[in-house]
Amino acid sequence: MRIRTKADNKQLSPTETQFESVAGAISVDIEKVNGDSVVRILTVRGFPDRKAQIAKLDAETLEVFIEHLKEKLQEIKSVVKKAKFIKELRGFTGDAYLYELSESVKYSTWIEEDEEDESGERLKTAFTSFVVVSGCYAYGYPETYIFPSDSQGKILNWGELIGSFQGDIDHKRALSQAGFQVVDQF
Repeated sequence: MRIRTKADNKQLSPTETQFESVAGAISVDIEKVNGDSVVRILTVRGFPDRKAQIAKLDAETLEVFIEHLKEKLQEIKSVVKKAKFIKELRGFTGDAYLYELSESVKYSTWIEEDEEDESGERLKTAFTSFVVVSGCYAYGYPETYIFPSDSQGKILNWGELIGSFQGDIDHKRALSQAGFQVVDQF
């Protein structure tokens, strides 16, 4: 039995996917919850009741399916973007930490007037593999923001990146919402 995924068709992100046997006999859903992969059996063809579906799986089919599922999970884990803690930064209000990313993020930056191209554009796209995640209370409310930075923690642009949020201070959550898992090493 070969397992295919919706991710194979680029319909879902690498951290959320559904697996289904080619014959359509078994389908499961896998999603990341707090960094862990959670697997739920969705359907087993021919058995409308979920309990009956699980109970009627023959051992051989389930064993083969689980082996393929393990392979797919390894593929998913290998494409997860990672963020490695570098150091705590001083001079910020609240807690600010520098992270190195396994994959660069895009941000916008202003071009100096004398560097403008013929179109007159003053805003350009740039990439960095370092971010500062800052958590603080602003006007009495908690917020966690991600900013593009250089390797020393100097902010390259004060525009918040994807993953930034208000209502709590949680660096790992912000990075997770940006698609990165915090790890000790790449």
